[in-house]
Amino acid sequence: MDRDLPIAQLMSTAVHSVQVDQKLSDVRKMLASVPYHHLPVAKGKKLVGMLSTRDLAIAGLRVRAADPQEVDDYLDRTFTLEEVMSTNPISVQSDATLYDACDILANGDFHALPVVRNPCGVPV
Repeated sequence: MDRDLPIAQLMSTAVHSVQVDQKLSDVRKMLASVPYHHLPVAKGKKLVGMLSTRDLAIAGLRVRAADPQEVDDYLDRTFTLEEVMSTNPISVQSDATLYDACDILANGDFHALPVVRNPCGVPV
């Protein structure tokens, strides 16, 4: 594959995102219904964080409930999305190359790389 290929030609375009003020139970349900494990978190149109299924699992470790509603109630009562998400996410602009994206992923401690339209962090 051409390392200079624009990331915009390879990236997923049907991506869901959530707003920072959404309830964790709603976000958990969304993640359970999609085939990926990370969600960009926005405040308005600005990217402010990332949330992964791992983040939710860590937050839910304190509850020993098999019933999803009990887990949701615990998450909503105990945490906000902003408390659970990773902040200051690394992102790449849509004109970056495959090489750029691979380099960032290889040197970071994360597993998803949001693609944004501009330096202000508007998710594509």
